Amino acid sequence: MSPGSKRQSGFTFLELIAVVVTLGVLAFAAYIAATGTKAEAEISDGTRFIVANASSTLGQVYMTTDGSYNVLRGASFDQTASRNALIQRGMPRQLPWGQEWVVVDIPAGAQSVTVDWRCSALRLTCEDLRAAVQARVSADPLAHTSVGARGIQSVGLEGADDTEAVRVVYGRPS
Repeated sequence: MSPGSKRQSGFTFLELIAVVVTLGVLAFAAYIAATGTKAEAEISDGTRFIVANASSTLGQVYMTTDGSYNVLRGASFDQTASRNALIQRGMPRQLPWGQEWVVVDIPAGAQSVTVDWRCSALRLTCEDLRAAVQARVSADPLAHTSVGARGIQSVGLEGADDTEAVRVVYGRPS
């Protein structure tokens, strides 16, 4: 150093750029990890709701009425009335990801209930939810039957785009 010159302390421009880029990469990785965790949580919550909670509620309706789903069906099937009857018995209005569900059918004889669990707002796909529900039912075929052996009979996909849903038939086959 020459006499009279002062030594400067601090970071160079390149060092600052390297730190900013590194922090950006770490923030992006954390965001991706958090988003994936939320998506997996939605699938897990949805699967639990469809397989356990809904099966249990429907099983209780079956066992505490006349051994059928007539209390949900009425004289003639009405989607809105059936849905409202289930909501009165404890089913939430919306799924964990904020979409509503629809009672599609309760055939004459009222031994089964078909419900569409709308899933177009999921972070993952409806197919992911359908596969998770099917895997849970297949992994423990006795557990999903809930009260009075009134379980899930079938799981499939219906609709497209905004109306895409996992269709589940609960109860005995007609």
